[in-house]
Amino acid sequence: MKKLAVSLFYILVVFSTQCFAEFRPVKVKYSDGTLSVHQGTSGHIYFDDENQCTVRWNGAAVTQFRYDSIKFMESAVYEQKGTLFDDQPVNFFTVMYEDDQHRYQIILFRLLENLWHQETADSLFTLLKTRSGKTINLKYATTSDLHSTLQKSLTGISRKILVWSGTTPQTSGHSKSLVSTIDTDSLTITSNPGIEPLTIPYASITSIEYSQRVGRRVGTALIWSGLTLGAGPLLYMKRLRTHFLTVEYVDPKGQTQYLVIAVPKFHSRTLIVELEIRTGKAVSFDPPDILNFVYG
Repeated sequence: MKKLAVSLFYILVVFSTQCFAEFRPVKVKYSDGTLSVHQGTSGHIYFDDENQCTVRWNGAAVTQFRYDSIKFMESAVYEQKGTLFDDQPVNFFTVMYEDDQHRYQIILFRLLENLWHQETADSLFTLLKTRSGKTINLKYATTSDLHSTLQKSLTGISRKILVWSGTTPQTSGHSKSLVSTIDTDSLTITSNPGIEPLTIPYASITSIEYSQRVGRRVGTALIWSGLTLGAGPLLYMKRLRTHFLTVEYVDPKGQTQYLVIAVPKFHSRTLIVELEIRTGKAVSFDPPDILNFVYG
């Protein structure tokens, strides 16, 4: 009986290894992340190497990372609503790993095919968990607990966002801007040429909130600042409904300030990960169930 059990275990291991080795490539799109890959670039993930994962992007670029270098994985499905022809669920997969330069990179994959039949999904998750030894979060998970170990080694990036408003002159307009997390000590917002960039030390940030509306306390602060900075953005806030990321921080004079960002569609998850790791603050959600839409 013991020999039979050992034999069955051996057959199971060999069968599982063979299945993993033959797991077909997965078609993906680079939705966001810290790589020097253009957003929207398509490619395929290959699992034929038991030690490392290979992503071949269209245009010959290749990204490789070892399974044992993976620090964080998360899977999510975003249910699109309100559109007639684009109402199919959008599947995402986030992975954070250590590259050859000992810098941590983030990739937000958008899956371009329906992998999420239960049997196929279970096989993929089993493969990734077995090879990496890491748990896959099947719903939103905070990354603020990685601050102490990754704050200085996380790769940052500059990305286009919309500064909705704020309580300082640099953030008074409804303006297209760049938000940069490249500096490991400060968040930088660059708006119009000739205007000094806004630099917010991560240590001065007291809270970060993700919402579909501007909170009452923040709205009051913006109304007072709007008396002198212009009320245009305040009117937009009443007319439109979108996703906001509100940063509360203390300026060098000890005064509380606010920055309100309109988060780009499908790009907010990676920015939240970067901010949580840089600041050590967990992003709050208002209302709490909005975290289901953080990928949208």
